[in-house]
Amino acid sequence: MFFNIKESGKIAIDEILEKSNKKDKTFRIYIRRVSN
Repeated sequence: MFFNIKESGKIAIDEILEKSNKKDKTFRIYIRRVSN
């Protein structure tokens, strides 16, 4: 899954992770690096 990371995109991704209950720390760290 690849998303266009924007300010609103960050929230959307966080919601998806919470709904899917994924505890992939590496995935979240990757998103943080890309968002930064």
